[in-house]
Amino acid sequence: TLVFDLPVAEGLRRARARAETNRFEGESEAYMRRVRACFLQRARRVPRRYAVINAARPLAQVQTALVKILEQRL
Repeated sequence: TLVFDLPVAEGLRRARARAETNRFEGESEAYMRRVRACFLQRARRVPRRYAVINAARPLAQVQTALVKILEQRL
């Protein structure tokens, strides 16, 4: 499971900037903070199943991190 992690406010800003949104993007920041915390907790407990990528970095760096993770795990 790939977790593209970034601060909740930034994630919501990006999601709401897209032309199409869904019900999930309409949820509150508090809800999104709980969801983020849950995924990060799961990643800490089962690191072999989860990979956390810092999605707050520039796109090229996120892509590099993704490729590195895929190469290591596949």
